[in-house]
Amino acid sequence: MGAWEKIGAWPWAIRLAGLGVLALLLCVVFAALLGAPGDDFNDKTCKEALALSLEDTTVPETATDEVRSKAEATAKLDAAGLLRIAGVAPTTTEFGRHLCAVVAGVITEAKEIEAASAVKALEGSLAVAQSKLDGATDASRQAAEQQVRKVASDLTAARIKAAEGLTPVDLVLFFNGELAPFKVAVKAMHRQQLLRFPLATPDDAKAEGAQFWRELVRGVGWSPTEWGRMPVILGLSRAGMTTTVPEASSAKPFELYVYSPLPVLAGVAALIFLAAAFCLYARGTTLLRDNAMTAGAHRADLAEKLKMALQDQKDAKKKTDEVQTELDKKPEDEALKSAKEAADKAVAATEHAVKKIQAQQKIWSDVTDEAPAGPYSLGRTQMAFWLFLIVAGYLFVALSIGQYQGLITGDVLMLLGISGVTGLAAVQITGDKAAGRASRGFVQDILSTEDGPQMQRLQAVAWTIILGGIFVWIAVRDYRFPTFDVNLLLLMGIAQSLYLGFKFQEGNK
Repeated sequence: MGAWEKIGAWPWAIRLAGLGVLALLLCVVFAALLGAPGDDFNDKTCKEALALSLEDTTVPETATDEVRSKAEATAKLDAAGLLRIAGVAPTTTEFGRHLCAVVAGVITEAKEIEAASAVKALEGSLAVAQSKLDGATDASRQAAEQQVRKVASDLTAARIKAAEGLTPVDLVLFFNGELAPFKVAVKAMHRQQLLRFPLATPDDAKAEGAQFWRELVRGVGWSPTEWGRMPVILGLSRAGMTTTVPEASSAKPFELYVYSPLPVLAGVAALIFLAAAFCLYARGTTLLRDNAMTAGAHRADLAEKLKMALQDQKDAKKKTDEVQTELDKKPEDEALKSAKEAADKAVAATEHAVKKIQAQQKIWSDVTDEAPAGPYSLGRTQMAFWLFLIVAGYLFVALSIGQYQGLITGDVLMLLGISGVTGLAAVQITGDKAAGRASRGFVQDILSTEDGPQMQRLQAVAWTIILGGIFVWIAVRDYRFPTFDVNLLLLMGIAQSLYLGFKFQEGNK
């Protein structure tokens, strides 16, 4: 039984893959079902939750002098048109739901009175015009009739406008002091009124307003007490105001859920399980290897090499004995001494070669004939590395803030292209030249060749890890895929080019 079967790698790979798929499904289900407590608020639930805020200027008969004085002062501020937010509900919400607020002081009370007084003034003007018409002479009757018709028309328009109310007022919103990319329309009145609007993020990461929401939740808390959620202060200003500071802000913040702990934990577990299953699968197949050589073929190759090495060792010892015999006859001959020294070195070299081959035979002795034995490929490993990172990052952003279109940036495509071309070129360069090479362990295969550690390989691995770390950091913190500096991408390309160049030389040896 080989080492692969001894550790039950295939069954473990299948189990881990199954656990990974299950964890991924749980991640999606948890993301859909779990979130902020409670349900979305409609108009009715908004009114119920903010009933006290809607009546905060109404003074009950049993109120204390302090409460009465505060309510009267608030009513005066509302009448003066000082915009304020009386309350916000719910206290905890998430993207895709609605937020409710009670606002007051949208316009001054004087403007409301002025609008109502306009009808009364025109009614008085109409009565005066009609009186003049009744007492008009034949010469002035035509002018009086025109005046009556004009005032009557103005009165009709004023009554229609009064029935419809004043023109709605547009308010711009602020979240944590940052201007939101949309407005809401409210009634033109100084008293309290209910405002309800959606907290909706666009599906397209490149759409207008998408960046605002990403920047709002950027760096959302990772501490256990505020994991995946953040406090948000709502602010309001009248549209057209040039100030970058809101006119009114909520007294207390509401809590915005960006993601719940369970979906994140399930996603991390899925990534770990699937990565482990992939590693086990890659270990037992040629998926990440430079050639398709099996352990049986490698053992046969080692046996042939050992046979040749033993013959070389035998020939070297024979040569040493012959030189020693001649040296015994002529002990002072310098040429024979040099020949003896060279022969001894040849014997030592052949002994070292034999021991090296025997050590390799011992390593591969317990491996089944069908097990893969080829060296791991750096190019293919880089392709797998970026595959896992990009898929995991995409799912995290899409399930957190709902943006799943336009996430893939040109820089990420360039990185995929670099790793893909590197992997393809590595296969083409190696070809059949690596058919006899065997694995010496994953790390050694990736970082070194038969000649020892190689700087160009270390450089390629280092920059892959650095860019991968930047990718993960930006995806988790900023909920987007990164845009890399052009010089950084060029540096990555140069590192891969150097790796391919030296690999071409390795293949020609």
